[in-house]
Amino acid sequence: MKYLDFDLVIEPVGDGFSARVFNSPGGQASADFAAPFSDLEIENFLLRVGRTRHAVRRIESPEMVSAKLFGGRLFDKVFAGDVRGCLRSSLDEANRQGVGLRVRLHLGKAPTLADLPWEFLYNASMNRFLGLSVETPVVRYLELPERIRPLTVAPPLSVLMMISSPTDFPQLDVKRESAKMDEALSDLEQRGLVKVERQENATLAELQRRLRQGQYHIFHFIGHGGFDEQQQDGVLILEDPEERGRRVSAQFIGTLLHDHRPLRLAVLNACEGARASRADPFAGTAQSLVQQGIPAVIAMQFEVTDEAAICFTREFYAAIATGYPVDAALAEARKAIFAEVSEIEWGTPVLYMRAPDGLIFEMEQVNESDRRLLQITSLMTAARTAFAANDEATAVDKLKQVLALDAAHADASALLRDIARQKELAELYDRARAKIDAGQFADALDPLHRLQSLDRGYRDVAALVAMAEKAIAQKSDADARVRGLEALRRDAAASMTEESWDEAVEQWQKVVASAPDDHDARAQLSEARRQQELARLYARGLSHYELRHWREALAEFHQVHRIRNPYKDVADLVSRIDREMRREEEKQAPSRPVPPPPAPHAAPTSPAQQTGPPRVVVRAGGGQQKPVIIKPPAAKPARAGWFVMGGVMGAAVVVGLIVVALIVIGVIYDNLETSNSSPQTLSDLGSGLTPAPQPAPAPVEKTPAAPVAPVDPNEMISASPALGKQLKQVVLNADNLEIQAYQTMNPTLLQSAYTGKVLAKHVQDMTALATAGLFAVNRLADSRWGPITVSRDGQRAMVEVTETWASDFHPIAAPQQCSFHIHEHQVPQTVLMQRAGQGWMIYELRQPEEDLQPAPCH
Repeated sequence: MKYLDFDLVIEPVGDGFSARVFNSPGGQASADFAAPFSDLEIENFLLRVGRTRHAVRRIESPEMVSAKLFGGRLFDKVFAGDVRGCLRSSLDEANRQGVGLRVRLHLGKAPTLADLPWEFLYNASMNRFLGLSVETPVVRYLELPERIRPLTVAPPLSVLMMISSPTDFPQLDVKRESAKMDEALSDLEQRGLVKVERQENATLAELQRRLRQGQYHIFHFIGHGGFDEQQQDGVLILEDPEERGRRVSAQFIGTLLHDHRPLRLAVLNACEGARASRADPFAGTAQSLVQQGIPAVIAMQFEVTDEAAICFTREFYAAIATGYPVDAALAEARKAIFAEVSEIEWGTPVLYMRAPDGLIFEMEQVNESDRRLLQITSLMTAARTAFAANDEATAVDKLKQVLALDAAHADASALLRDIARQKELAELYDRARAKIDAGQFADALDPLHRLQSLDRGYRDVAALVAMAEKAIAQKSDADARVRGLEALRRDAAASMTEESWDEAVEQWQKVVASAPDDHDARAQLSEARRQQELARLYARGLSHYELRHWREALAEFHQVHRIRNPYKDVADLVSRIDREMRREEEKQAPSRPVPPPPAPHAAPTSPAQQTGPPRVVVRAGGGQQKPVIIKPPAAKPARAGWFVMGGVMGAAVVVGLIVVALIVIGVIYDNLETSNSSPQTLSDLGSGLTPAPQPAPAPVEKTPAAPVAPVDPNEMISASPALGKQLKQVVLNADNLEIQAYQTMNPTLLQSAYTGKVLAKHVQDMTALATAGLFAVNRLADSRWGPITVSRDGQRAMVEVTETWASDFHPIAAPQQCSFHIHEHQVPQTVLMQRAGQGWMIYELRQPEEDLQPAPCH
């Protein structure tokens, strides 16, 4: 490669500077300019582009944008006015002659600007960095009186490589760089163009011995470097005999290298090897070596990554060995760094030169095979550059040309395979993204897994796989819930068809719990509960019917009809019961007058006969719950005198009966207060609350309850599953007896379940209802069980349960009518019971007070 020179000298003028072209194809020109940057701006730029970088390929990284802004501003300041015109004319002339234009910067008279990264000069009109093109290399030219002549070299070029890694400094990857350099130069070494000797004992004594014993054309240093602010000189970190670091000034090393006449080039692969003083243009490591007589020095102006250093070594030596001028060889290395490693690190190497034409070696004529090697090297560089720019077509074309020259070229074949692989990876990635965007996560997993098998770290494949698997799992869970819900619905529907109402209620409850917004399921649950209640009432009615308890059976069947009419054969059963009741009353006719056929319940008084203060009624089984106040309607005046008389006489009779009943009940209640159970007295009480004649219930055979001791929670333990089930059934049986007792106003039904104050409280509640002329129809809608515990001796038990009750209150004189209603409400309670023979008796109910508001019946 041949070049024309464009010599530009920078000189201070007043408070600014002058850019003067004194030698160029386009003539001479000059332009004044102010300092292009403040110290703070320079420092910020160096911090941005000078920190360690990694090979991340982007369309335009923030660092590249900063480099263009900095380089463009520097170019516009220096190449202004006539200087820019001169540069344009010089480029035109170089193009006309088919050669390059070497931009030689003379910065010796302006040391304050020597530390700027001039390699980033950027011509925005051409969208090109000057130093990144082999057509316009940028050289920092140092003028010295001693003239340099090219050294004629017969291949191979001899390179002395010193590797310095002191134990007390951060360890560099010098072994890896050395191995990569072997790999990069293996072809050149095999052809006899380059020979590399390594000096791993990085002491000054060993360097002096090597220079004395051998002939070297290039000195290549790998290690740490820096700039001594106090001494205003560059330093390299060598080793002492104990392998610890030793700071050696550039002047001292330059003295050793100057006396080695074959040496024409020094390469400093060290940090800040190119940094200079702002007062002395020769104060840096590279500048000092040039001043000591080395024709050309390449150094690093920023910290350099291992990847960039290895790439530079490979490409630079390949170009030098095939006869490239040093500046052209550096341009080739910069392009390789840009293509393969980093879009910004290509500006790290800096060339200081005092050879006028850049030729430091005159290589003897090479043979045809070496020419072909040069062509292959150039094609490979072009292929890598195109591949880095995502120009796959150009890269493939260049590589095919390489294989046409050398069918066994391993690097070309490997790069072709890599291009094909990258293309396959991109296609798989695009296909996977399309499936994910369409919500087809299962279909996306196949290309994603193939991507992972080819390149586990490719883009964000790992995150996409995790996202797809999570979405699939969520969909699977949702599908499973839907299938489970459908199965529950089918089972619930089948249970309703089979009239298994308990199972249907349980299954519809699960459906509603899983799908709270399913209105159809809620409707089905309500219907199942209604049917469950009907079935319970019907079953209890049939049981009473079979035992010939006509009034109890009639009460159950009337309740069925209030919920649904007609229902099964209830109407027929009611007719049969009426006939049976009339038949029994006719049999009793000789002993006493036969009253007219009674309603299901008779009462000493009716609501119309009650006047005076309000009556008190509580829910059946109320225990200690707060009473509900019921105000009976006021009596209406008679329309005729004889009605008045009859009413007075009737009221007197009713009042007499009530007084007698209350006296009897009071005596019984007093006895119950002092005794835990008195079933014989309660048996006598039944006819007092139900005036209609009926046989007295048979005495209940059971073991008298033992005296009750206070419950100590510390003495209670959890009941076994079997005992817990038994105790639950005790509570449910008591609830059923309670419902029947309040419908028939017959407290004797409660003798087998309750004892003591609980039984007495029920008697008191029924007395209050009878006084008000009412009876209660209670409904147990739900039971939610809590802890069930039993005493250690097995004689007492405690059951926590929350029950949901609703009640209707009817006149005894007109049982088909409903006076008022108490809606469903929850009653949390603690049920205390003790053993009685083979069973259990409930002796205490603990529950909070309730403020229940009755509502009119609908």
